[in-house]
Amino acid sequence: MAIYLAGLMIGNQPGRHLNFILPVHDGLAWLSQIGLFLVLGLLVTPSELWDVALPAALVALALIFIARPLAVLISIKPFF
Repeated sequence: MAIYLAGLMIGNQPGRHLNFILPVHDGLAWLSQIGLFLVLGLLVTPSELWDVALPAALVALALIFIARPLAVLISIKPFF
């Protein structure tokens, strides 16, 4: 909790070098995401994908054609 509060206090202070720090952190975040997805991709073996391809496709189709339209209808119902 103390580290969180210290980061919150330091992060809210005005900084002179913020214009130089933010692009560096943006680049580091981008590289971290690349590394994360590369490592996750290396953990997958193509021969094991065939076992889960059909259930994954069914879940994706259900989310696209059932859950998403239902969520949209529920969220716009108060406006009609």
